Amino acid sequence: MRTIFLEVRDAATFIPVFAIGFTPGDGYGSNSGLMYKEEYLARRCGYSLGELSVMVGRLAGGQATADPYDWKGSRTMTVAHDWIHKHFHELNSGDVVDVEFILGLRSEAKVSERVEFGGDL
Repeated sequence: MRTIFLEVRDAATFIPVFAIGFTPGDGYGSNSGLMYKEEYLARRCGYSLGELSVMVGRLAGGQATADPYDWKGSRTMTVAHDWIHKHFHELNSGDVVDVEFILGLRSEAKVSERVEFGGDL
C-alpha cells in the first residue's frame, strides 16, 4: 500500500488530494497461509487485489472514493482520478495533476501553486 499527496489543477481550480494505491505484491498476499490484516479488510470491502485499486480523497472536505466515476458532477475530479489511477506508479507526492492539460486544452501542464506563489518550499 502506498499513499501520495497530489495537487489537482483545472481552470481556476486547486484541490489538494491524497491517493492510496492497493498494489498486489506490495504487502498483500499470504504469509504461511494467513492473509495479512490489510488484505482481509480490503477484500471484505470488495477490492480486487489482483489489480491496482486507487482511492482518491480530498484533503479538505473528507470525500474519498476508489471509483473515478463516483465524483458526480465533477469533471475535474473524475478526469483527475482516472488519470491518477492509470499513472499511479509514475507519480510522487507533490506532483500536479492538470486536468486541462490531460484534456488537451493546454499545451503545457501547470506548475504547483507551491512554486507559483510561494517558491519551492
